Amino acid sequence: MYTNISKAITAPFLAGALFISLNATAQTIPAPAADLPKDWHLLDLQTDGFYGISLKPAYQLIKGKRSNRVTVATIDSGIDTAQKDLRSVLWTNAKEIAGNGKDDDKNGYIDDVHGWNFLGGPGGKANYTETSEEVREYNRLKPKYSILTEKTAGDKKEYAYWLKVKTLYDTTVNTARTETEQLVPILNVLMTTSGYIKRELKLPAQASFTMKDIDNLQPVNDTLMHSKQVWESIFQQVGGNADNASLIKDWSESLAKYNNDLNPDLASRKRIVGDDPDIWDTKPYGNALLKFPDAMHGTGVAGLIGAVRNNGYGVDGVADNVRIMAIKTVPNGDEYDKDVAKAIRYAVDNGARIVNMSFGKN
Repeated sequence: MYTNISKAITAPFLAGALFISLNATAQTIPAPAADLPKDWHLLDLQTDGFYGISLKPAYQLIKGKRSNRVTVATIDSGIDTAQKDLRSVLWTNAKEIAGNGKDDDKNGYIDDVHGWNFLGGPGGKANYTETSEEVREYNRLKPKYSILTEKTAGDKKEYAYWLKVKTLYDTTVNTARTETEQLVPILNVLMTTSGYIKRELKLPAQASFTMKDIDNLQPVNDTLMHSKQVWESIFQQVGGNADNASLIKDWSESLAKYNNDLNPDLASRKRIVGDDPDIWDTKPYGNALLKFPDAMHGTGVAGLIGAVRNNGYGVDGVADNVRIMAIKTVPNGDEYDKDVAKAIRYAVDNGARIVNMSFGKN
């Protein structure tokens, strides 16, 4: 599982932001801090005044030297393979013919032109939302140990592990219950206030807005004034160039994850993917679909590594001679160890020299 800025903001924060904004009618809300340059992480302290990685000086050091192309596997949530800054830097399996439904290179994976999705299933299905690891382990061990004690348990080591799992499970479920109770009404408020603002700005139903869009909004009634204050408070806390639709999407995904911990669908993996994650075998599973609604994190990671440089679009990647091999193993929830192991093997077997993995779990 991975965490981005918006997902790290919990229900108590949102509740606080809403409380402040809905009770701030007579108060002046401070102006948001100036946004950082979108490429601040690439800049140099002495030249640019930002604690970046000094990429331009680094490129000057290697100017004129031979560059060898490197394949970088990103084991993550998938990649937007149609993204303008990434299309031309995607790794391509030259031995595979796209879309013919055959395993042309006999590596066990059908149509793996740009990588593989270990959360996929037949017919283009995909496992989007998963439980936490401790929820899965709790349900696996509960039938065996729930009525046993340290004295009656035969396997003392596994029983000690069960106790640790149960402690983690209790914490996770209590957190999920608290967050769900708070997030449901808060998301209702956010979606309702978004509707008021979009109507006032004359935006289409599917459009989004940012802090800049509402800066000059002049409320004509209390409802619109409160709606503006809600989003001003949230945008100020989140910072950057966040928009309402992305934030609502992220928090809705968090709610789905909490709901899945409270009401786990433990059969979804086998039903969708057609694989048992607890049995190690060499049988291939998954599909070649890499672009999904939850691929934002993987797309961002791929962009940081190797987005097209100096094209005036988006943010420049760090490396200018890489190919990104996309491998999806991370759902909205905790990844399976088997998928990660299979992904690493796939990456190495297909020529990746570097494997990037930015996720983790308990």
